[in-house]
Amino acid sequence: MLRHACSGKGLRVLSPKALPSGDAESAWVLEWKEPSCAPRLKEEKTTLLASALIEAFERHLSEFSRLVPVEVGLGRRFSYVYTDSGHLGLAYAPQDEPIPAKILSAPSLIDIVRYAWQHPVASSLALAAANAAMSALIDRDRGVVRFGGDVVEELGVGAGDRVALVGYVEGVASALIDRGARLVVYEDNPMHRRWAERSGLTVLPGSQIVLGVEDYDYLIATGASLIDPRLVHVLLEARGKKSVRAAVVGPSSSFHPYAAVRLGFNVIAGSYVPRVFRETVLRLVKAGYGFRAIRGFVEKWVWGG
Repeated sequence: MLRHACSGKGLRVLSPKALPSGDAESAWVLEWKEPSCAPRLKEEKTTLLASALIEAFERHLSEFSRLVPVEVGLGRRFSYVYTDSGHLGLAYAPQDEPIPAKILSAPSLIDIVRYAWQHPVASSLALAAANAAMSALIDRDRGVVRFGGDVVEELGVGAGDRVALVGYVEGVASALIDRGARLVVYEDNPMHRRWAERSGLTVLPGSQIVLGVEDYDYLIATGASLIDPRLVHVLLEARGKKSVRAAVVGPSSSFHPYAAVRLGFNVIAGSYVPRVFRETVLRLVKAGYGFRAIRGFVEKWVWGG
């Protein structure tokens, strides 16, 4: 019996001889018994992020909604969903709890995205599943996005504009400085905070952005910030009062632009892993590597509405 650390329940390993059918096709079979402390998700609950992703599937990705997730996991830096069609989706991986049982047993991509914002790990894997579907769409038609674009240029940031960068991204910060923008970084990661401070930037705790969205002309957020519902809610509220143009960037935000617009963003910048590199990237992610290790294997794209 493989036991989860927080419960007497866990995974029971069955040899082929123990199977009722006597099927020896696989050397071992794992029978899931949900730990009592595993995150409990509700099928009937639909959040704003789940609704946006589901609508994107229904309107633009219906042919990919039933792709089967054959590998679902959490690396040290990224969560990942790998499908039976060979498509890979990644997202920032919070290290909170194990993967909820309902997601491990989900029969298709759309059945994973339904649980977004019910739990941080569920949200991460919902984004990864949506990103896998977008990868399938790009495989079929690369023209749905613009490769090699610049998110700062796409937004139209100019000298003197007030910009909030939620999650420090060195390349984006450098581009904003070069344009003469008045930049404030919101970041919780101690190492990223130190990098931003060494560049002479004003750095505030990430959670404080919920108090000051209306102070800015532009907001650029990493896809990882979408795991916390608060940013999207305050962005939508702020956009109802003033013109705040917003973008979401990074591997976690490699989903369909329709969902980004529903969440209040004008521009989305994502990453696409070409088929020839997917197994390599998956191995690196499983081994705990982050974006610095995989960036040579991905193509960046931008969409602006």
